[in-house]
Amino acid sequence: MSDAQLEILHRLNVAFNERADWVVFYEPDVEFHMPVEWPEDPVYRGADGLYKVVQLWTENFDEYHWEERKLIEVPPDRVVGLYNQAGRIKGTDTRIDQAIGIVFRFRGVRIDRVDAFFSWEAALATPGVSSANATGCD
Repeated sequence: MSDAQLEILHRLNVAFNERADWVVFYEPDVEFHMPVEWPEDPVYRGADGLYKVVQLWTENFDEYHWEERKLIEVPPDRVVGLYNQAGRIKGTDTRIDQAIGIVFRFRGVRIDRVDAFFSWEAALATPGVSSANATGCD
């Protein structure tokens, strides 16, 4: 895993939180696989799919962002991102702060597959991701 790929994930998180053009970090044929608990479609494809899933994910929030906590390299082509999603539920003062785990797979320096989980533990339990072949990065 290259430093460039880790930098891509840092930049992606900043762009997403700033509502900038974050889709440029993904391959055109990217697949975004949602957690099994997700009530909508299980997989979203391409830029249109990315925009749709983010709209569905965030539509119930007035404020929403991801806090990057840790990136874990999984050679040869994956990184596990441990994040907290934080925000305020639309029309209320109710705030959320929830762990989110993401397994990113790269093709070069662009992301070509994402597997999302509603916990860090689930992301770390993904087949092929283990403490034997994962190294932490900050």
